[in-house]
Amino acid sequence: QLTAWNGDKLTYDTNGNRLSDGTYTYTWDTADQLTAITKKGETTPFATYQYDDDNRRIEKTVHGQTTKYYYDGDSIDVLYETDGAGNVQRQYVYSDNNVRMAMKVGAKTIFYHYNAHGDVIALTNEAGEMVAEYSYDAWGNVLQATETTNEAKQNPFGYAGYTYDKEIGMYYLMARYYNPEQGVFISLDPDPGDEDDPITMNGYIYTDNNPVMRIDSDGHAWQYLAAAGIGAAVGATKYYLWNKARGKKVTWKGAGKAAFRGAISGLSWTGAGRILGFSSKLKLGFKVAKDRFKLGKGRAFERVGKAAISNSKRLLKNPMGHIKRSPGKRYNNIKKIQKRQKKFDKKYTQKYQKAFRGSSNAIGRYR
Repeated sequence: QLTAWNGDKLTYDTNGNRLSDGTYTYTWDTADQLTAITKKGETTPFATYQYDDDNRRIEKTVHGQTTKYYYDGDSIDVLYETDGAGNVQRQYVYSDNNVRMAMKVGAKTIFYHYNAHGDVIALTNEAGEMVAEYSYDAWGNVLQATETTNEAKQNPFGYAGYTYDKEIGMYYLMARYYNPEQGVFISLDPDPGDEDDPITMNGYIYTDNNPVMRIDSDGHAWQYLAAAGIGAAVGATKYYLWNKARGKKVTWKGAGKAAFRGAISGLSWTGAGRILGFSSKLKLGFKVAKDRFKLGKGRAFERVGKAAISNSKRLLKNPMGHIKRSPGKRYNNIKKIQKRQKKFDKKYTQKYQKAFRGSSNAIGRYR
């Protein structure tokens, strides 16, 4: 538990839920769901919350203004939101693979654009004009939020595609609330963790302190952005082998570009595409996202290239060892991924060169 922050003492109840932190006091129900937040020195909550039987937040009231949430069946995807009187305020449009593509406010529609981490980095209108731009640090603290229209100002989604509660500066991750300034959840994860991996036994830390490569869409278990990592390795390896075989010069900058293209490709052909949106059919304003993907020139690509080539050489030297360390092994509760992992392990020894053609990976399809 984090027990102090900026000179303020943090307190918790016996279930591990935060009770106070010098800024707010928190109220929890018997299911360990946050139900109210009160500012320090006050007695009346300024924010209250309600949940359904699936522990999804269905109502939020802040300073007397109520928002109700309506989900797509049993999923965690919000289809639309209403005010307290039932008037529809916002509707959301999803792709075939459940990627949030657009938000409709009245008669107007704005489109979401993401970076490789799944952060919302821009919004565009129907004319393809940028109406919002965002940037974040690795932990999700908002560094920039420029919103030029009323519709854009209503956008509730940000870092990693999470719902951002501006009034408290935290992200709602379904099961729990995440404080990006502190880099921790404010309540305890019911999963005790893995004794063989001690860091997982800390029930408060976010993504095991690896926010760059991991996300946590539901507040229970982080998901590895393995597709990007594997895709980057494949891209860099392909570049390395192709140029070496033809006697061409291998440069860090070239490797960096190849790794980056591989990362984007990797995201498009695995389950990560559902979260990050690279496999969606949305085309309007995509150039905005594409431009934001650019890492820059020279040194930026060189840094990526050095890391990618290093990983690629290790992959070539010890393919089985490299694959056995795949993050796919962490998805012990997903039978499909376990099956794919075993299939990949079995075929990789004799056919590992297929990986260099960008068509196979430890988590996605093997063709």
